[in-house]
Amino acid sequence: MNEDYAEILRVINGQRVRYSNTSDVYHGFRGLTKDQVMTLHDIIGHYDDRYCYDDSNWLESTQNYSPRIGEFLQLCDVYKDRITLHGYVILPPRFDYRVSIEGFEATRLTADEGLSLVTTYHHADSIEVDKTDTGYCVYAWWD
Repeated sequence: MNEDYAEILRVINGQRVRYSNTSDVYHGFRGLTKDQVMTLHDIIGHYDDRYCYDDSNWLESTQNYSPRIGEFLQLCDVYKDRITLHGYVILPPRFDYRVSIEGFEATRLTADEGLSLVTTYHHADSIEVDKTDTGYCVYAWWD
């Protein structure tokens, strides 16, 4: 097994793995921090020397109508340990290999913070709000 592939699985499997297909080129993730997503991105960058990975537009890329990856990462800077990201990794030999972010889950929010996220990201394909003992939770997903 490729050492980078093993590292990708270690990063993803340390969290809640959502799904994985049998071809081993597609792996979904949920509950990753900004640092973990950046680690995946760095690994993908040198995954296989036979493929040329161009990440010059990675921060500008989107999952269909989602916010840009750069915007998701900025949310992580704002909400720190109260937000995680979900998405997927596509590996070679697929020509379009990448790390994609489909959404976020923010927890322990004040009412104002939760309202701000819902107002800003109301266009998500799915958005859920829950009130818990520790504050509000907002889950947003783009297909």
